[in-house]
Amino acid sequence: MRLSWVAASIFALLVAAVPATANSPVQVYYMPLPEEEVLAAFQALDTGASPLDGDTTIRTVLSITVTQTDTILYYDQWENDFERQITAPDNLYSAGNPGGTQIWGDGDSSNGAPPGIPGDVLTAGDVITLDNQVPSSPRDPANFFFDGGDKLAAVWPVAVTRAAWPVPDTGTVIAGAVEVIPTRDWDTSYQAPGGENLAVSCTTTDGTDDQADYCMFQDSRLLIMAQLDDTEVTVDIDNDGTAEI
Repeated sequence: MRLSWVAASIFALLVAAVPATANSPVQVYYMPLPEEEVLAAFQALDTGASPLDGDTTIRTVLSITVTQTDTILYYDQWENDFERQITAPDNLYSAGNPGGTQIWGDGDSSNGAPPGIPGDVLTAGDVITLDNQVPSSPRDPANFFFDGGDKLAAVWPVAVTRAAWPVPDTGTVIAGAVEVIPTRDWDTSYQAPGGENLAVSCTTTDGTDDQADYCMFQDSRLLIMAQLDDTEVTVDIDNDGTAEI
């Protein structure tokens, strides 16, 4: 029995080591936190007379770390809708079509190339940094950015993070960053780990310890992203078994 388990484990490892075909990437990502929603959250936290010094632009930094040499990535912009099959794009990037789906790592820069990677060939350990300033209010979908809502597919596993802060004046004094999770690890049921108005003791501005202020979280939000069209979402705010939203 033990030998059978070992053989099965080795077989599973060998299967996992084989990359996906071009038609079935091993990971698909949707970049979270659209800039308009990020800006709204930052403005709620900055309660000064002029929130965020009037900044309405979000600097977005997406980081993609490559784990295997010869990885191929497909980057699809949300602004012109997504491909039916991201690995066989109908709307392919070119110099004359900057909003098309880009193919990175295939050695052909005419269909797109990751910034900072010479020759459009990816090697294990490469880090692709997508850094741009996105006008979040109003957001014109005729302009293409690397931003929240974009889609990424990879034929070998990659690690993705996303950071954001308001510019040009406020900067990183108010900022946020998250790990981006591939869709294969998404779920259909979630419980929020914390929220506002929690009776947790904290120190107030006058130096006293006042539990009545309920200040564990000043602002709490759920940002919900769908993987498929026609997804239905319900939210049970008070956890009584009946959805309020």
